[in-house]
Amino acid sequence: MPMDFSNSVCVFLLAVCVFISPNRASEANGKDILTTNPRPIIGILAQATGLRHISKYGKSFIAASYVKFVEAGGARVVPILVNQTEDYYNKLFHSINGVIFPGGGQNEVSPDFGVGRSAAYFYKQAMKSFSEGDYFPIYGICFGFELLAMLTENFSCLESMSASDISLPLNFSSGYEHSKMFGKTTTPPEILEILRTQNVTYNAHKKGLSSKTFHSSDHLKHFYTEISTNWDKNDVEFISTMEGVKYPFYATQWHPEKILFEWNTNSEKHIPHSEDAVKVAQYMARFIVQEARKNNHKFASPEEEQASLIYQYQPVYTGDINICEQNYFFS
Repeated sequence: MPMDFSNSVCVFLLAVCVFISPNRASEANGKDILTTNPRPIIGILAQATGLRHISKYGKSFIAASYVKFVEAGGARVVPILVNQTEDYYNKLFHSINGVIFPGGGQNEVSPDFGVGRSAAYFYKQAMKSFSEGDYFPIYGICFGFELLAMLTENFSCLESMSASDISLPLNFSSGYEHSKMFGKTTTPPEILEILRTQNVTYNAHKKGLSSKTFHSSDHLKHFYTEISTNWDKNDVEFISTMEGVKYPFYATQWHPEKILFEWNTNSEKHIPHSEDAVKVAQYMARFIVQEARKNNHKFASPEEEQASLIYQYQPVYTGDINICEQNYFFS
């Protein structure tokens, strides 16, 4: 019986598709990578306590709400300490599956010391790794958003904003529906509708990236996709959500973690805790954890992994002297 050539071609192509690994098949844009890592670990940058009232507890800290946020999304947490050796950061990079640049802020920020140096290492290494086919996500929140902008442009690209203690709906930008963070084919319609119509994104920043600066910078507008904007109390438009055009970098000037885990009303009186606000925050937690599942970095041994996890530290109640209910401290 003569061979059906068309059927043979189909079988061959199917075999090729099955053979290609998930990471290799999608390294061009990261959108099609299968979520294969069932035990993701996300690092969170610590930052100096400085002159804060909480400095009596340690030299650096991580707000516990970021830890809980990651855990709520289905991952574990490793603290990334400040002012460590490059070997320390390099070893951690290859042991964890993603990193969060958290909110907070420092009086002086530089890529040469402190949290700025930690962020600069992971920013550069994530880009280098991506070019080699290794997918490593970064998510910047508030000050972390600002760090990503500064690392891309320069450390003077921000300007003063009046956006403290306000909750806003997002003004989605043209093309947002094609983003990874809020793509219409991947994001539940209910989440998009809530974000568009309700005051569910909590802002607590005195600096920001203005829309004017973003669009006048070739570096920024070609490196990031603008997803949403908002207006501060003085009618200055700022970028409120953006993501990397090429790299899996995500940034929100707003705080999803506070919605779930910060209840202190001494200075932050307008954090939304409605059911719909919680849905958005939970969506963001799941999103970044799903991104972290897209590589198979791991510690050299179970013992090394266990020794590195946040479980080795205990949170301290600080709600009476700090905007955060709890913090982790490091010497």
